[in-house]
Amino acid sequence: MEVVIKPNRNIDRTKTPSRPGNYKGGYTAEIQPATPPQKPNPLFVAFMWLGNRLKDHGDHYRLDNVPRNLDYIIQEANRAIKSCGGKQIEGKDCWLV
Repeated sequence: MEVVIKPNRNIDRTKTPSRPGNYKGGYTAEIQPATPPQKPNPLFVAFMWLGNRLKDHGDHYRLDNVPRNLDYIIQEANRAIKSCGGKQIEGKDCWLV
């Protein structure tokens, strides 16, 4: 979470606060929501891990020269990632091996 502090121009700095707990200090904090970390495209990660085994033929993908669907490709990539001790691609339960 990122906090941006800007001076509050509406506070009269010549007056002292009646109680210390009510004094704003002349600054306001605007909290801006943090941007969530972006997940990489699962198919891009599969291409990185499977290398030349995975081919793009425009309307379909081939893994080891056999037409395969996305679920099978990601499972195969997760097997390769798991064998090296890496973190598997998440998204669907059927992808995890």
